[in-house]
Amino acid sequence: MDLSILICTHNSGNRISKTLSHILNQKNVDKLDYEVLIVDYNSTDATKKIALDFFKNSKITLKIIDEKKQGKTPALETGLYASKGNAICIVDDDNWIDENYICTAHKIINEN
Repeated sequence: MDLSILICTHNSGNRISKTLSHILNQKNVDKLDYEVLIVDYNSTDATKKIALDFFKNSKITLKIIDEKKQGKTPALETGLYASKGNAICIVDDDNWIDENYICTAHKIINEN
């Protein structure tokens, strides 16, 4: 797998939709094999359901992992261990990435 997009989240149901739509609307990624990992640390809202709904008709691999320890650091560690990509891009749950982010990240990583 070329790349893993890692998102750590806690109760981001009110903001993650925009982030996920930016990931799903990436350009120039047809030849890339990448996954989206969402590590959820104890959310009590609809974050996971929203993510599943966004990806239900997508060809992109989505994996949601529950992290029992509170805090972003344990979530990041869990995501880093679970990722399958040759490289990992960390995207916060409120980041609206550019439409060429994944393509550009992959290019930079491979060139360096």
